[in-house]
Amino acid sequence: MLIDHVCVVCEDVRRSILWYENVLGLTHELRDDPDFGITPAFLRAPGSQMCAVALWPLEKGKRSVRDANAGRYPHNGAHFALRLTREDWDARRLQLPKLLHENLAHTSQKFGLRNRNLDHDSCLVTAHDYGLQLSLFFMDPDQNMIELTTWVARDETRRL
Repeated sequence: MLIDHVCVVCEDVRRSILWYENVLGLTHELRDDPDFGITPAFLRAPGSQMCAVALWPLEKGKRSVRDANAGRYPHNGAHFALRLTREDWDARRLQLPKLLHENLAHTSQKFGLRNRNLDHDSCLVTAHDYGLQLSLFFMDPDQNMIELTTWVARDETRRL
């Protein structure tokens, strides 16, 4: 059994498609399909048959899964993780802050947003060393938490 996809709700699917393509390098699959082109939109790493990210429009008047009283990261632990090779993880660690900042400005301008959900925290990347796993955490434009992870040997000398 394999996980087919994870579903992430977003206020604007088209904005989120651009963000996931530009920041994570995912490809929008089934773009022209009447049932899976936008509602939901499926994105996957190029050439991969692994788990897809499905973007689903958040219903008007509804809030995504987050707790406003949970502090700086209102996701209550809810997130999805994408596994990378160590080399790709190291490269993303260097690239992510710039990519997030560039896409914050781009999506704000293109979609007429005035930093409603898009602020400094939208560009924040935190790194964690869990012994066997190194992880980068950051948020998409709808404040859904994403983890990029790589698995390492416990005695690996290259850490954070």
